[in-house]
Amino acid sequence: MEPVEEKSNTWRDTVSILTLFYLPPIGVIIMWFLARWSALTKWIVTILVGIIPLILVGTMSLGGYKFVKFQQGYTPVLGVQQALDVYGLKNGKYPAKLDDLKPDYVKEIPTDASLDYKVSEDSKSYTLKAKVEGKDVELRPVFSNLPTK
Repeated sequence: MEPVEEKSNTWRDTVSILTLFYLPPIGVIIMWFLARWSALTKWIVTILVGIIPLILVGTMSLGGYKFVKFQQGYTPVLGVQQALDVYGLKNGKYPAKLDDLKPDYVKEIPTDASLDYKVSEDSKSYTLKAKVEGKDVELRPVFSNLPTK
């Protein structure tokens, strides 16, 4: 009588397992052709090794894309805030309007962020509101006390 080969010890299963481990998308295809597993097992492995990771990577990629888009819109607003703070340090008060920052402190005021700038009555504080990628952002001075000039 010939010895019966154990299914889990065959070269086909070994190759399938190794390719699933090292190259999941290609491994799923190889597994479908080589492995002697049942169709149900192959579908379970396909879902666990192929489909779920693709969904996770896609979700993370979308989140990263949204974060980068937000940062690209937020960076010019931060530039205006920094210009306001430098202006306040140099002059002892904040400007009456954002256009007073040009050209010494900032080259141009971003128009796509719909900035709303309000300075306090004593010109020692401000609020800078913007809409970046559909989100409301509110910035305040970095310094709590300006030097007197």
